[in-house]
Amino acid sequence: MTMVESSSSCCSCFSRLRQRCLKPHGLTAHIITKGCMLGLLFAVVWSITPKQCLPGENLFGIIILFITAVLGGKLVGMIQLPSLPPFPPLLGMLLAGLALRNVPYVTEAVYIDPKWSGVLRQIGSTLLLIRVSLGLNPKGLRRLKAVCLRVAVTPCVIEASTVAVVSHFLLGLPWIWGFMLGFVVTAQSPAVVGPSLLLRAGSYFTVGLAFLTALGWGKDKAPVLGFMARAWDVFQPLLFGLNGANITIATLSPSTVGLGLACIAIGLVVRLLVTYLVVHCAGFNLKEKLFISVAWLPKATVQAALGYKALDLVRGNGDPVLIGYGLQVLTLAVLVILITSPIGLLGIGLTGPRLLHRHTQDKPEGGAASQESNGIGQLTDSIIVETKL
Repeated sequence: MTMVESSSSCCSCFSRLRQRCLKPHGLTAHIITKGCMLGLLFAVVWSITPKQCLPGENLFGIIILFITAVLGGKLVGMIQLPSLPPFPPLLGMLLAGLALRNVPYVTEAVYIDPKWSGVLRQIGSTLLLIRVSLGLNPKGLRRLKAVCLRVAVTPCVIEASTVAVVSHFLLGLPWIWGFMLGFVVTAQSPAVVGPSLLLRAGSYFTVGLAFLTALGWGKDKAPVLGFMARAWDVFQPLLFGLNGANITIATLSPSTVGLGLACIAIGLVVRLLVTYLVVHCAGFNLKEKLFISVAWLPKATVQAALGYKALDLVRGNGDPVLIGYGLQVLTLAVLVILITSPIGLLGIGLTGPRLLHRHTQDKPEGGAASQESNGIGQLTDSIIVETKL
């Protein structure tokens, strides 16, 4: 048998085998594809730096954390309750990092250098700020500047001040650390991240330059937004996973957790009331005011981007007291994500259909006349337009 005939025979065998094998579809195909990609990622890194990919080494810990966070986000995203949107994947990413740090034997094998952890989280938070700044709508901000300013600043400042006072007397935090905790846990979204950036002044320039750049680009910013979305898909699991991996449950004091939850609860109640009062004279009806107040409760991305910064800054000093304060800030930032994200999801999903409605507007008479002239003979359809909210 010649070489050509042998090659042809092998090709025909593989062709018949491919036709007989079942072709996965849907979720099965998605799982197999993602599993092969993650396995290939580990194999490529191992082929370059085999020692660093051994258990207990830095790259091994980063890869395992990334894979676990991605899987955790996918699993949580698959949770679907009737009449509710899916749970945010960031909860699964955060819980995955928390599990890696607190499961026996696993925590010894998954080690991540603190310097690498700080750099990766800084990249993730920078991508977050750039994405938000590029996505801002200048026309909408200009049209609703008064309402946006009141809703963005007033609830955040008052809740931060409340958390600062309560944490000073309940947790014994110094005033500066109390206000630092307050501004970290009170930011509802990156749109109000400005008051929270007490730790990194460079973040102001990140937001400002990205927003000004987006103004200059106009509609041409779409490819950049697509690239930033892809980059965020990579660094989002690392950002939330690393935040969860910094929490060691065994070292947490039950009194600290309990009093911290009390601080968070008091701040949320104050925020709910202040938000309702802020939008009271903004032209919304009663149901829309209630919905805005509920929708202003969930927190996640800002706490992930800022919660670790205090701890990273004081680790270099080596002062155990300051490190303890930094751990308290990070712990409460993680707790506020775990608490407010599901509450916000349930609140928005349950109250939205009941409190909001769509305004309808009839088509002009010319449109109806043209329909009748075409022989349709039907009543004018209603045009669904967006509610002013």
